[in-house]
Amino acid sequence: MSGEESPKIRALKEKQRKIANEIREERLRERRKQRRDQQRRLTLIGELTEHNIAAGKLSREGLLRMLDGFLERPADRELFGLAPRREG
Repeated sequence: MSGEESPKIRALKEKQRKIANEIREERLRERRKQRRDQQRRLTLIGELTEHNIAAGKLSREGLLRMLDGFLERPADRELFGLAPRREG
């Protein structure tokens, strides 16, 4: 029986493989849920910001000043009509 696996070992290895797949799938589900939750939080923050601008609690100019100090990527800055950042 040298070099051969017993039926019990083969069965256990199959269980191990199935459990490893279940773990992988559960981690994937968790990551997807975290991304969905994060996207929902960001959407709600955006809606709150827009509401506060409409209600006069936050000025558009004030928001743009905050974004100007925060955004670095040219594409992000362009999205809000901000000038490219100067190097230096």
